[in-house]
Amino acid sequence: AIVAVLVFTSIFTTSFPHFKVPNSAAMKGATILPILSQLNANMKVILASGSPRRKELIGQLGLTDVSVLVSTFAEDFDKTMFSCPQDYCLATASKKVEEVALKFNGHKQKTLVIGADTIIEIDGKVLEKPVDAADSKRMLTLMRNRDHFVHTAVIAYCNTNNIEASAPDALFLCEQSQQPVMKNIFSFVESTKVTFADLSDNDICAYVALGEGSDKAGSYAIQGTGGLFVKGIEGCYYN
Repeated sequence: AIVAVLVFTSIFTTSFPHFKVPNSAAMKGATILPILSQLNANMKVILASGSPRRKELIGQLGLTDVSVLVSTFAEDFDKTMFSCPQDYCLATASKKVEEVALKFNGHKQKTLVIGADTIIEIDGKVLEKPVDAADSKRMLTLMRNRDHFVHTAVIAYCNTNNIEASAPDALFLCEQSQQPVMKNIFSFVESTKVTFADLSDNDICAYVALGEGSDKAGSYAIQGTGGLFVKGIEGCYYN
C-alpha cells in the first residue's frame, strides 16, 4: 500500500503547501496517519472499481469520504493492437477511470478519482477473468509449476484549473476556478512475478469448485485460498 501513501501525501502537500510532511524518499515504510484528519476533511475520493479487494485496500488507509462508482467500459480492446500486455492493461485501466472521472468535470470539491485494472501474463499472452469453470481449469493448468506475471495498471484523475500541468504541480487548484476539469495526473503499471506449485488436477478442480477465482484475473486470488498455490513471489504481494 506504499503507492497509495505516496499518492495521497503528494496530493495533500500540493493542495496545502504550508503543511509539511516527509518527501517521497522519506515516506517509505511510513503511514498517512499524521495527515489523515486533514485528508478526510478536505478531499473526496472516488474509487472507479467494483472490486471488493480494492475497496478494502483503500479502506485500510483510514479515508472516510470514499465512494464507489463503477465504470461501464466494455473492456473490449483488441489485444493485438498493443506491443505488450502492460500496454493493454494500462489502456484498459485508463478508459475505465476516464469514463468515471469525466462525470466530475465542474465539480468544485477537491476530488480524486482512482482506479485500476489487473491482468495475468504467461507466455506473452493475457489471462483475464474466466468465462466459466472450464476456462478456470484451463488457466490454472497452464500456470501450474510455472512462473507468470501479475500486471496492475493504476490511473488517477483530479479536478484542476490548469490543464497543462501534471502531478503534483497542479493538483486541486479548483478553488480558483469556476469550471475545474478532471485531468489524468498519473498512471503506472506495477508487475509481480508469481511462481505456482506443481498442482494436481484434484487441487485445481477443488479450487475451481470453491468459486473464489471466478471474478479474478487468472482465476485465482493470492490473498485467499488461492495463496496455497503460490510457491514464490517477486514483487508486491498486494498487486
